[in-house]
Amino acid sequence: MVKNGERHSSSTEFFFVTNKFPELDGRYTIFGKIVQGIEILENIDNEDLIYEIIISN
Repeated sequence: MVKNGERHSSSTEFFFVTNKFPELDGRYTIFGKIVQGIEILENIDNEDLIYEIIISN
């Protein structure tokens, strides 16, 4: 969950990163790891909308 600078603030914004992103280290919780289908993530553009994510194991 992302903080906007205020102590009791948060929103539901998720970051999917494909390389090291030190700005997030120690400040955010890791919810998962992509183990299959990384090519789909690499093809998502900044302007794309994600309508559904299915998590399965």
